[in-house]
Amino acid sequence: VSKQNFLQAFDLAQKIRQIGVNAEIDLMERSISKNIEYANLKKIPFVGFIGENEIKENAFKVKELKTGKETKIEFSKLEELKKLI
Repeated sequence: VSKQNFLQAFDLAQKIRQIGVNAEIDLMERSISKNIEYANLKKIPFVGFIGENEIKENAFKVKELKTGKETKIEFSKLEELKKLI
């Protein structure tokens, strides 16, 4: 994970918290599958992803673990996250 990607993810988590949604960041740089495993263990229903492609698109993906459905949300439309969860 590049420093720029980490900073983008950190900033996004802060903005998500500001709209009243809990958010965690993986500080240990584990794989996506390990993060999903962790979320399932903690009974966290949604996982967000942000990578190079998402940063270019000014968006991030949210996956509902129960159904596997993924939704892309633009950074400028964070309020959509509250409707989704």
